[in-house]
Amino acid sequence: MSIKVEAVAPSHGGMWGARALAIAMFGGFIGLAAEAAAESHAVSAPSLQHSVERTYASLGLPAPQAQPRPQPQPVEALEWRGADVDGDGEDDFANPTGKDLRGCDGFGCGSFGADRDAGGRHHEGVDFDASAGQAVDAPISGFVSKIGTAYPGDARYHFVQITNPALHYEARVFYVDPGVREGQPVHIGQKIGRARSLQARYPGITNHVHLEIGRIGGRRLDATRFIAERMEPAEAQPSYAEAAAPSARG
Repeated sequence: MSIKVEAVAPSHGGMWGARALAIAMFGGFIGLAAEAAAESHAVSAPSLQHSVERTYASLGLPAPQAQPRPQPQPVEALEWRGADVDGDGEDDFANPTGKDLRGCDGFGCGSFGADRDAGGRHHEGVDFDASAGQAVDAPISGFVSKIGTAYPGDARYHFVQITNPALHYEARVFYVDPGVREGQPVHIGQKIGRARSLQARYPGITNHVHLEIGRIGGRRLDATRFIAERMEPAEAQPSYAEAAAPSARG
């Protein structure tokens, strides 16, 4: 098909005006052709692309180049992971609340070794933030070797002790309303109770659970040596356009 443009060239800026008009007419033609092709499935994308290239070439213009699709970038997210001390490829320790480490407040700091009683003693555990009533999980596998009270004479606050003879480690989780019993086997990540609010004893303190980890019968160790946040591969979330696009049907 040929398009005559000489008759209208003077009113559109000579030769360049004619070319512009021709490109505009061609653009409209391509739009109609593409719509018809989509409805009838008669024209394939490669053949349409070739037609576009030939037409641009006949006008002495470079054809637009297809832009390469961006490559998906690896996605990572911070996750709490535990040390694998027995070398089986699985975490042997876990964050009991899944939340961040307690920072500092009017009652002290939640880190291991932080001062207590104006420096008279040191914190023997690590505190993990908790919401009152939330589930608290077993930080290690083993069996419940003891359930006791955190403070003498105060029956409101308990701890759950879990012992793992195979790993030679034990853990105590404080400020938990126990949901397990002594002698019961538990698995890492299993719910062992719910977090207890500390506001009745320490008004204004950050609610948390206190975790102590150590060798069986040995001294307490810094739990952040065994439980820490690190970047892990995460599933990429679809873009807005991908989420809004209709799914393909066979």
